[in-house]
Amino acid sequence: MKRLLLDVSVIRPLIIGFVVIYHAFIIYNGGWTEPVGFQPIKWYGYIAKFFDSFQMPAIIFISGYVYGYQQLTLGRFDRLKDIVVKKFKRLMLPGLFFSLIYFCMFYKWEDYTILSGVVKISSGAGHLWFLPMLFWCFVAGEILVNLCFKRLSDYLNPAEFERLNDECGFGLNIKYLCILISFLFLAIISLFPCPLPFGLGPAARYLVFFWGGFVTWLYHDWIVERVCDLKHVVLIVSCFLFLFLLSDYFFIPVSEDKSFAWRLMRHVVNRVVSLPVSISGVCAIYLLTNYVIAKCRVRPASWVINVGAICFGVYIYQQFILQVLYYKTSLPQLVGPYWLPWIACVITFIFSIIFSRLTLKTRVGRYLIG
Repeated sequence: MKRLLLDVSVIRPLIIGFVVIYHAFIIYNGGWTEPVGFQPIKWYGYIAKFFDSFQMPAIIFISGYVYGYQQLTLGRFDRLKDIVVKKFKRLMLPGLFFSLIYFCMFYKWEDYTILSGVVKISSGAGHLWFLPMLFWCFVAGEILVNLCFKRLSDYLNPAEFERLNDECGFGLNIKYLCILISFLFLAIISLFPCPLPFGLGPAARYLVFFWGGFVTWLYHDWIVERVCDLKHVVLIVSCFLFLFLLSDYFFIPVSEDKSFAWRLMRHVVNRVVSLPVSISGVCAIYLLTNYVIAKCRVRPASWVINVGAICFGVYIYQQFILQVLYYKTSLPQLVGPYWLPWIACVITFIFSIIFSRLTLKTRVGRYLIG
């Protein structure tokens, strides 16, 4: 019987809301070009940095978490070919459609050749890089599931398989040892830059969170029973805040005029610093949500559960709206730098919800974002 994942119903819209807030403040953190009339406000930049530290890893974690539920609980062990076809329709086709529109609206064709333009659109223009990246996370996740859950015993004869299980020790068998090794391997891979197009580069960075979500579902019942208490929640939230504040002192700006080896070293150091921040931030949201739901027995309101249907659409539309507000209207000059991100955030929430609901009323729209 299909089970409603209450924690996902809360975390997913919450994180999408954080994405909108982050993008509203990103101009103060150097992530986007400064609009006309812009004035820097330092602590607004810290707001953007705060949400940036965990919001994208959390979205990907939840995708892996739901994938783990579908595979391990519902038994949807699809073939790799089926996953590719299903996720291509779900992620790549909407990504190409909206990426082409985004490219036409906010990029200059004369700055690109035909080939570079096609690569840019296929890789996801603007925030739409997330969709091809997530596609490859599902593909890689299916390969990892095959190795750790489905095909492991096929590579060994039964006697050898049992012998390795006995020799692992510490209460582990070879399956769980493979999960641990794969997680550590993905964590190491995420530290290094991977400038590949079509979402492959970002997937190398974020796959560790997708696999982390999958593994978390594997231990979901144990985590809720043993870890989701007030003591651990306070500990992990405090740990996240401490690491976030500490990371600012260790961050090293990467200058393009330095040698490749120097830039690579700085990039790896920055990732080593940021990875624990992201992991602790994701853990904090997950544990806090499950503590409130499972231990405090607070059931989310029906509108919170229902809003999940438009999360995909809100993510798609929110950056379109913010880009128009910041660069194609006089809003930055009219409201000033202090009010700009707050007003832009409210407008973006309203219109992205309206556009999502209107889109879902059409057959094509339901195919794209349904």
